Amino acid sequence: MWLNDDKKYHMILQNDVDSLVACSLLARENQWQIKGYYDFKGLYIDENTWFNEDEFVGVDIDFVNLKCISNHVIRCNSNSIYNENAINPNLHIKANINYYDKVVISTTLFLWAILKVPLPSSKLGQAILLTIDSAYSQYYWYGGKYKKHLINFLEQYNMTKLIDMLKKHDESDFERIKSEFNINKQIEIDEDMSDVWGCWIKNNSLPDERIFKYLELQIADLPVLFNKEKTLTTHRTYVSDFKNNILDRNDLFSYAITRKNEVKYSLIKNISNTEKKIKMA
Repeated sequence: MWLNDDKKYHMILQNDVDSLVACSLLARENQWQIKGYYDFKGLYIDENTWFNEDEFVGVDIDFVNLKCISNHVIRCNSNSIYNENAINPNLHIKANINYYDKVVISTTLFLWAILKVPLPSSKLGQAILLTIDSAYSQYYWYGGKYKKHLINFLEQYNMTKLIDMLKKHDESDFERIKSEFNINKQIEIDEDMSDVWGCWIKNNSLPDERIFKYLELQIADLPVLFNKEKTLTTHRTYVSDFKNNILDRNDLFSYAITRKNEVKYSLIKNISNTEKKIKMA
């Protein structure tokens, strides 16, 4: 698995807390660096970094071809193509067969488990780990539909302290943490002056630093300026329509099956002049 090789990959950050925490964990454990940003509307690359696709990894993103780490269902059925460079706890799930057997966790919690990182020492840190991407909700919601899969995952990776926490608390306790730390906050990029200066991540859109304090993590360094590499358009459709009409399109860039019969995906609208020159060569 390429996650464990010695190569120092460049990470592409998605626009949420789950991705930034996961990137920060990989920065500490694997010494990778954030060199890109993605938000379904565009792909942005550090102005000082060449966009060689083999050297980039999407974190909490489901790319069609690029290496990526995520937690979403990406297989329509047993025969549909999918990205074999994806590291994902739900690669065995096919939307039309066993969708409800998926484990619904954050990319952060998934990485924490497979990298065998010790749990945060404080109870609040452990609770924050369960709150990212609302992983805790699978214990309480959906009539227990996903509860057993969450418990099995936590047991498999010796994270039983988190099971004990879920037993002792109720949903409202985690909702208060989510609200206090604004864990659902979106990380935004400013591209209003992209033709003049480039693009940058808005400082006021970065998450609460206390999240990282209690997780005992240092927030990963972010590039100062980005160049827009690809302009994208965002769409949603039924799984059957996606499999029959979208999945094999050359301009498909990313997608995730977000509900049993719904896919969110992005298409490439245009690419940067630099990338055009590379493709022509």
